[in-house]
Formats: sequence, C-alpha cells, structure tokens
Amino acid sequence: MASAIGLGGAGVAYWQRRPIRRWDDIDAIETALAIPVPTIPNPVTVTADHLEASYSRAREHVETTEQVLPDPDAQESGHLENANKSLADHPPDSIDDDDERHEALDNYLLAISASAAARGRYIETDNGQPSDELQTAHETLGNKLDAFEAMYAGESLAHTIVQASHAESLAGTAASRYSRATDFMIDSQYNNSVVWETVETGRHSLHDAEWFLEVLETDDTVDWATDIEDLYERLADRIKTATDEVEWEYESDVPSYSHDRWLDIQLDHLSEPERSRDAGHLAQALLIQAELATVASTLSAFEDVPGRDELDDIEVELIEDANELVDEKRTAREQLETTADAVESDPLGKHLLCQVTRRIDQAELTLERLRDDVKSYDSAEWQFELDYVALRYRGGAADAGSIPDIVELVADKE
Repeated sequence: MASAIGLGGAGVAYWQRRPIRRWDDIDAIETALAIPVPTIPNPVTVTADHLEASYSRAREHVETTEQVLPDPDAQESGHLENANKSLADHPPDSIDDDDERHEALDNYLLAISASAAARGRYIETDNGQPSDELQTAHETLGNKLDAFEAMYAGESLAHTIVQASHAESLAGTAASRYSRATDFMIDSQYNNSVVWETVETGRHSLHDAEWFLEVLETDDTVDWATDIEDLYERLADRIKTATDEVEWEYESDVPSYSHDRWLDIQLDHLSEPERSRDAGHLAQALLIQAELATVASTLSAFEDVPGRDELDDIEVELIEDANELVDEKRTAREQLETTADAVESDPLGKHLLCQVTRRIDQAELTLERLRDDVKSYDSAEWQFELDYVALRYRGGAADAGSIPDIVELVADKE
C-alpha cells in the first residue's frame, strides 16, 4: 500500500510497527487525560417546584412503607435505610444547580425503588397471585399512561424540543415498565415483590415526565408541532444528502471509518427515530434525528481511514507517537469550546454537545485502562488502542464542529 491515511491535516503515511516505548507513552497518556473536557450543563430544566414535588412524593412513599412494615428490624428495613439515605443526601431546599437537581431526581427515584422493594417483600408472596394493592398500583400506572399527552407549545422551539423529548423519554420508560410488570404478574414463578419496584418506579417516572412538560406552560407559548414535523423531514433530507456519496469502503472489502461511525450512531438509536415517531413522541424523534444528522455531516472526512476492526489486520498505524494523542485531545477540546461559545445557551446545541462529550468520555476510559493495565497488551494491541482513541477524539471534534449548522436549521424556523 502506498496511500496515506488522512487523520491529520496533511495525512499520515504508513510505516512498519515499532517497539513501543511504553513509559514514554504513559507520560503522553497522562498529559492527554489532564486536558479537561468542557462540562456542558444539562439543558433540560428542573424547576424548584418540580424538585420539591418529586421529593415529597418519594418521602410520602417511604413513610407509607414504614407504616406498612410492622417490625423495624425486619429484613426489609435495609431497603428503607437506603431509601432514607437517598432522600437525606439530596434535600431540595439546598439544591440550586440544574445538574445537581437532575442528580437529586435520580436519587428520589432510587428511594422509590428501595421503598417499593421493601413494601413488596412484605406484602407479596414469593409466587402466586399479586396482591390487590399491587394490581391497583399497576392499573393506576396504565390509566395515567393512557392519559399522558406530550405538548409542543413553548416559548422557544429548541427548548420545547429538548424539554418535551425528555418527558417523552420518561413516559416511554414508564410504558416499558408497565408492559414488563404485566408480563411478570401473569407469571406465577416470578417474585411479585420485584414487580412493585417495576410498577412504582414507572409511576414516578411518569410523574416526573408530567412536571418536565409543565415547564413549557407559560403565557407566551407558541404551538411548534407543525414546525417539529417539518424539521424532522428537513433533517432526513440532510442525512440522505450527507450519506448518499460517502465511500463506505477504505479499500475493497475493508470498511472505512465512515462506515463504523455511521453504524455506531445507528446502533445507539436502534429502530429510532421512526419508533418514537410512530409512538407519537415527535420531539424525541426529532432530537434523535438531529443527533444522526450531526454525525452524518462528518462522515466524508473519514473515508480514507480504515475501520477500527481493520486497523490491526492491515497493519496500519494512525499515530507514530503517543504524544499525538495530546494534540488530538487538545483539538477536540478547543472545538468543543468554540461550539459551546457559538451555541451559547441554546438547549438543542447544549444537548448535542452533551452527546459528543459522552463519546469522548469513551476515549478517556480507554486511556485510563491503558495507563492502569500497561503490561496487559502486546505491541499490536497497544497500538490499536492508541489509534482508536485518536479516532475517537477526531470524531468528537468533527461532531462538535457540525452542531452549529443543526442549531441554525432549527433557529430558522423560529
């Protein structure tokens, strides 16, 4: 092979594998890991009233369970200790930061889960018919799911998309738990106490979903439903245009990294966004479509890079020196910062940036593993991992650079 791989600006030529100076590489890995990845705040709004309502509901659930259990030293008490700790560690009146509010909501759900497990272990028999209490809770969840309806009216289109999508995602989680509980309850071999957790966490997720939608209800709302439908189609067209002429093979029978990137993002959203759209979750479908479009617009930049599974088979090195990882990490961080400045407080831009940072986090985990298990890899495996980290950083930078175009597309509809 005489061609070059275009990972860098001018391309990187092939060369023979060399003995790896592991400790020099470790120094480079430490330097790369020390470069901070920008923290992108969660764009989904959690109001103080929502936080208080979720906490109060969880607290009431735990207190009811405590009244049901006759013996404070019973086996179920361990679950209640965990539930009370989750609540005590996250009092709503001490939390102002949005990310901390999201963390608190997660812990309130954990409290519900632990409380429900304790209640179920006491009320239910190991096998047999579920109790009347459990059947009533399950029926209540089903009724609330039937009544749930997403709204697409808010002050801004981007905020409406992100906020409603999150609510729809939680409603989908609740529907999944309702369906699982239905199956569990007709299986006499299944422990009904587990169904309590499934049902009660589903009910609480739906409760939070309704609160996330309530944020959108103001005096200055605009109905964005038609615009969301239109944007979905426009993003679909953009994806088709971006992917129609991509070279999916690096060479004959060797997939390109463009192929890998597109396959990965599709696997992340298996059967989506069509499934969300069919379920009537329009905002969730659009948000997934925006994530797909973000990656689709970068694919042509990776046509001359072999797919990750071929890096070792065709004996190609993308980086000659681990210090190149430092440059790749720095470039990714700078692009993230540039994009964050460009999208400012736009909720859609922040959401898409959060997705990019999660993918970059995967590269960070790989570097940490290499640093901690330096003696566990042979030369070929070591080089493969370094190359793949470089590709992760490179992909993250490319994705971040494509976000402003997606944000602008949505802004043009307002």
